[in-house]
Amino acid sequence: MGRPRRARMSLRRIDPWSVFLFSLVASVFVGIALVVAVAVLYAVLGSLGVTESLNQLYAEVTGGSLETDALLTPGRVVGGAAVLAAVNIVFLTLLATLSALLFNVCASFTGG
Repeated sequence: MGRPRRARMSLRRIDPWSVFLFSLVASVFVGIALVVAVAVLYAVLGSLGVTESLNQLYAEVTGGSLETDALLTPGRVVGGAAVLAAVNIVFLTLLATLSALLFNVCASFTGG
């Protein structure tokens, strides 16, 4: 019995559309996880009284009212996380797709 043959394989091309779709779906899941994690963290810090203390400190420093000038509200914190998640979705999808295109250009020059 002879030795098994070794196959030499090389990756010559990556389909940019597949990379776009995969990175878009993965980025959306990461964005959802980010928003949920921030909401849970806000709830935990709120139950410990940290957000109330920070809002009180902010009101004292700025001379405003605690009821009207709260710095950390649930809508502001989770909304900020949602905006950050949306920016991350666009940025990571664009970066992954451009990386696939750059790989294809480099692979065409080097042969894979």
